[in-house]
Amino acid sequence: MHEVSRRPRPLFLTATLALLLVVPRVASAQADAATTAANARGDPTGKGAPRVLIVPAVALGDVRPLFEKRVAKAMADAVQFSTKVQVVTDRDRPAKGPGDGKKAILVKGSLASRRIDEADVVRQEATDLAAEDKHAEAYDKFREAIVLYEKAYMELVDFTKLADGFARAGITAYRSGAGGAEATRLFEQGIVLQPTLVIDRRKQSPALLALFDGIHERVGNHAKINISVECLAVGAEAFIDGVRVGPLPAIGEDFRPGTHYVQIRGGAWQPWGAVVRAHTKDVRVACKPVALKVVAAQAAEPDELSVATLEPCARQGAFHTDVCRAPMQNLARQTGTEFFVLGAIRADRYGRLTYHPFAADATGATLALKPIGLAQDLSDLNARAAELEVALDEALHPFAKARALTQAPTAYKAPPK
Repeated sequence: MHEVSRRPRPLFLTATLALLLVVPRVASAQADAATTAANARGDPTGKGAPRVLIVPAVALGDVRPLFEKRVAKAMADAVQFSTKVQVVTDRDRPAKGPGDGKKAILVKGSLASRRIDEADVVRQEATDLAAEDKHAEAYDKFREAIVLYEKAYMELVDFTKLADGFARAGITAYRSGAGGAEATRLFEQGIVLQPTLVIDRRKQSPALLALFDGIHERVGNHAKINISVECLAVGAEAFIDGVRVGPLPAIGEDFRPGTHYVQIRGGAWQPWGAVVRAHTKDVRVACKPVALKVVAAQAAEPDELSVATLEPCARQGAFHTDVCRAPMQNLARQTGTEFFVLGAIRADRYGRLTYHPFAADATGATLALKPIGLAQDLSDLNARAAELEVALDEALHPFAKARALTQAPTAYKAPPK
């Protein structure tokens, strides 16, 4: 055999090959580092998490109120706790940036709104601790969240947050050894506030479930009372436990005896509230709201809106009309939001529910996302809610404005099957 002659490579060629091998590795490492940093910021795209405003889901047709609340809450939570978006509220206001081309920074408008946001964070921390079976620590956190919500009750819109805090605090109180009496007190307050309140029955002891069910039955059997709200405040409206009962004077009917939260807001009036502890007789509340100062009223934006403004649009599916697009545009300017998340819950004739999600941009252009079918007993609710986060992320990156709705979505037209 003849030995093959191997001549040495020129030095410049060896150096070039080495460089070609190193550069891709360096670039890959830099890309991985950038991705890791973006994920740590809750921004997997590295482009800046889009700001979204959640509009509460509405029911179409004969949807059981309990199921409506459960589905609406699960879908809202899927967006609220997503790492792919930044959730804002109708209390947020945009502030001018430093002029360097960066996006505006959101500034909270009041002490109450900051407390509500803080309570949301604390409640999630408590939920995470409970999932790790750290019930004593979770119990303390849930109580902290409850205190924050109660301090800010005059501006609290979604009282399901407070009711959920009571329910979860009751569970962790029971499981941490704080006692059945404390769990009973917390469960009762939550059920009085939200009669359809439920708890996650998985991994709960039969004794705890029997305690909760017994309180539910007892509170439900109490004679109901009415709460009347009376004062002279033209343009203001009354809310009880976050539910609108009408312009003043107003009467809220069929409440369970216990603690309730009365709010007066709207018009040229400062938010006003009262905590009512009702027993077995009807209650009359004489409200005393204070008019906004002239200077403050002049400084306020003329298009001061809330997410409730968009509820009729969500109920009618008229996303493509100017009647709905105009308030979306105003609300986007007011809050600095970039996108809206809306949803409708529809039942077929067998009672099976389908959640129809929609995404709209700041101009009011609205996309219909893939419907999410649910099991009849909602046993797959949490798993299916996770699909909304994925669908929303795909819809916003990029937002296909050319596919915006030009008529009412099919979900609003077709009769239940």
